[in-house]
Amino acid sequence: MAELHPSLKLPEPFIVQKFLQGLGSGYEVFQTTFNQTHDIIPGDGDEAAVTFNATSLAAINEERRTISEQMLSVKYPLLSYQSFQPQILSRLG
Repeated sequence: MAELHPSLKLPEPFIVQKFLQGLGSGYEVFQTTFNQTHDIIPGDGDEAAVTFNATSLAAINEERRTISEQMLSVKYPLLSYQSFQPQILSRLG
């Protein structure tokens, strides 16, 4: 948009937040963690704000991790926490 006119350039923190909000409800934990561990707005001194590129790469890595975790739980269901927990609880009760 900035190519159309310099006044149309959106601030990177705005773009980062819109991107994170657009990920949807499946990424709520990722969003919360990301916002807590990254500076979205530039700080005083040497503190630089996270870039859109770093944010999108983190989201891609999270998606890969999630897919890998899902594939593992399908291939080895007993290793999955959700499927393993009820078995443990039924033995304790």
